[in-house]
Amino acid sequence: MPATALLAVLASGCTLESGPAAVSGTMRTSLLPNVGAFAGFDQVADWRHLDRPTAKVRGYFDSNQATYRVIHADPHTAQLAVWQTGAPGAEPFNANEIATGTGCVALHRQSGSVASEVIDCPSPLAETQPDSMDASWGRESEAMSNATGVIEGAIDEEVRWLMTKEPGGVARTTPRTLDQVVATVNQTVPPDGAGFVLSDVQQHDGTVTGLIEAYASGADPVDSRRTVQARACAKMTVVLGNVHPNFLFTDVTCGGS
Repeated sequence: MPATALLAVLASGCTLESGPAAVSGTMRTSLLPNVGAFAGFDQVADWRHLDRPTAKVRGYFDSNQATYRVIHADPHTAQLAVWQTGAPGAEPFNANEIATGTGCVALHRQSGSVASEVIDCPSPLAETQPDSMDASWGRESEAMSNATGVIEGAIDEEVRWLMTKEPGGVARTTPRTLDQVVATVNQTVPPDGAGFVLSDVQQHDGTVTGLIEAYASGADPVDSRRTVQARACAKMTVVLGNVHPNFLFTDVTCGGS
């Protein structure tokens, strides 16, 4: 903005909206009113599954530098909290700044289409935009990511060392036993606030299987004042002999969830 124009604005007592406020304002007039028509929600039969968005829904929000988390959903109505990252306005207030705006929208089915209505958010949203790469776009997304990390991070690292290295760090040369696998998993130290249970351990023809149920807490992005808990489960498969690859964790649905 030219200096003379900027001085005129300041002298008039007006303020230039910038940063997240500018993005949020633009969202209310452009992105949010249109998500019902263009995001692909009409192809989701039961909106209780919006926490696991389809490829089309993900693609729409990714193309708009946005993501959502489900506030509430039933088969035919839903409320979403939406975050969008974008350049909020002109210099000099925000040169090269990328700001995250927020807003909320209500969806309902209407004669074969989906209508979207901008609504006030029911609680203070997280200031940081949630990760669009998260498997879950529900309120437990951060907690779910933390629980998955227990398996894919801490436990995976311990089992990988057991199955590839001998004491001292040299390459493994001897087969492992069921007891060694179980002890290695159970001695894993998860991050603070997280934990896990190993169960249903069996051995068949040199292969050990078991179920790992991990749990963790995380911030609720829809209400920044609270935390939520989530579980993640995986089937563990370990081949005791000297073959590679010799272990695998496969995501499974947790029982009772």
